[in-house]
Amino acid sequence: ADYVYWDDDDLLISTVIYRTLDRDGLHWMFTTSYSGHFQPLTWLSYWLDWTLWKREVSGYHLTSVLLHAGTALIFYFFVKRLVFLSFRTNQTGDPLSTSIHSPALCLASALAAALFAVHPLRVESVAWLAERRDVLSGFFFVASIASYVRWRTLEVGQATTRGWYWLALLFQLLSLLAKASAVSLPFVLLILDVFPLRRLESLPWKKRMVALLWDKAPFFVLAAAAGARAWVAQVEAGAMY
Repeated sequence: ADYVYWDDDDLLISTVIYRTLDRDGLHWMFTTSYSGHFQPLTWLSYWLDWTLWKREVSGYHLTSVLLHAGTALIFYFFVKRLVFLSFRTNQTGDPLSTSIHSPALCLASALAAALFAVHPLRVESVAWLAERRDVLSGFFFVASIASYVRWRTLEVGQATTRGWYWLALLFQLLSLLAKASAVSLPFVLLILDVFPLRRLESLPWKKRMVALLWDKAPFFVLAAAAGARAWVAQVEAGAMY
């Protein structure tokens, strides 16, 4: 495939400052609102493509395809754990299914991941290089959710338990640096807390709110900051009236 001459040419052909990773280039990547988006991590991915492929556009598409394939792979393992948790009888009970590695569960998760991977809303961004921000942000978005669920399902007291939490927060930050749509992530985590994680069961109302919101506070802070910066970017690009 070639460039899509709807933003691809403007971002990757007309714009050249991203091709040099010096002090001026980095400053531009982490301050610009070019095209109405704050996306420093996406600009860094374009720099890497330019370094590897120069004007060979197939290399840029390969990067997007590999990122999307990685997202689908994480999605597979995430869905498998999510479905497995959904069959628990209660918050502390054993799952009804025999094993998270059962053939039926693996097949169902693979089908879900395949449908995710070929969905038009996903593949449009893979084919459209200007939407690398969507592909890159989506990779870290799914990785953040998967890390959070992993953290919530580990045995309390395990040495690595808190590490998964901080990893989820780091992935959210990277997702936001690629595209601001990851501001929705803490709300997704709240939904998962209700089901299938069932964190509201057998807790008084006030403790429920604390349990839900306390560990989400850093996620909401990052989302609020990124949302404000995205609004500024849209204003500076003349897209807000």
